[in-house]
Amino acid sequence: MSPQRQQMIQAMTLAGLSAGTQAAYLRAVWHLAKYYRRAPDQLSEEEVRAYLLDRKRGGADTLRNAGKMRSPVVLGRGRQDAGRGVGV
Repeated sequence: MSPQRQQMIQAMTLAGLSAGTQAAYLRAVWHLAKYYRRAPDQLSEEEVRAYLLDRKRGGADTLRNAGKMRSPVVLGRGRQDAGRGVGV
């Protein structure tokens, strides 16, 4: 398991997310990585934004809570970015 995935799982557990919600978020990040063929922490904010817009246009409601994917932990960014509004 990658350190980023482990950090994401720990953050979701601390946030009190259910196992089902955690699985859905992990799946969503997996799809994001598959779409770009790169690890999520290698993606820019613009790439994540473009992906989410593409998914919205396609009618994918699996990302209806995609705003939660923009946290620095989920994107594999450090805490130093957390206060700067990093996200989509």
